[in-house]
Amino acid sequence: MKILSEEPLTLDKVKEILAERKKAGDLTYEQKVSLEYAKEFGKMNSKKVEEAVNALLNLDIPLEKAIEIVNARPETLEQALLFFEKEKKAKEKAEKVLEIVKDL
Repeated sequence: MKILSEEPLTLDKVKEILAERKKAGDLTYEQKVSLEYAKEFGKMNSKKVEEAVNALLNLDIPLEKAIEIVNARPETLEQALLFFEKEKKAKEKAEKVLEIVKDL
């Protein structure tokens, strides 16, 4: 299989894409495992997820990291700080992240 493009996706989007592919035909083993994982851990509202990613992007957080944060849904300051270990003003960013993801 040739990879045509790559882009980071939220678990919600992975679930949506793989569910559509499942309707169209059989999934590979990896796709089945990914779909089950996305169903288990991607139980979020698509609109809220998109809004959260956009809010994180507005904080100058790169897309890849914003999606990692949304997928992980940190609940404590310590968890959120893990995403900003080597950055200045890490605590401020982590607090803003918690505010954004608290409703997911």
